[in-house]
Amino acid sequence: MGEVMRFRDLKVTLLKVKGNCSRCQAGLEFEVRNAKLHLPEEGLCLFALGALIPNLTASIINAEPEEDFLNLINEFQCPDPFAEVRFKVEPLDQVTV
Repeated sequence: MGEVMRFRDLKVTLLKVKGNCSRCQAGLEFEVRNAKLHLPEEGLCLFALGALIPNLTASIINAEPEEDFLNLINEFQCPDPFAEVRFKVEPLDQVTV
């Protein structure tokens, strides 16, 4: 059997909601562990999740620091035209408390 691919674990935090969004609240958190989503019990807006997926996929790849996606950008916004819903993505081993 070949080598098992390991991915970086992430913590995603909803930083702020500015405007009219009935599906998200600031402070919501979820994790990505070994390329699997661990969503909060209250759920997550499908539009926000759809916007995050490509960025989360790029962020779980273990890369050299100069090629690391999260070193370039770690905040992402939902495409909702009526609300600014902003998320922060951090590697779980670097989460600040």
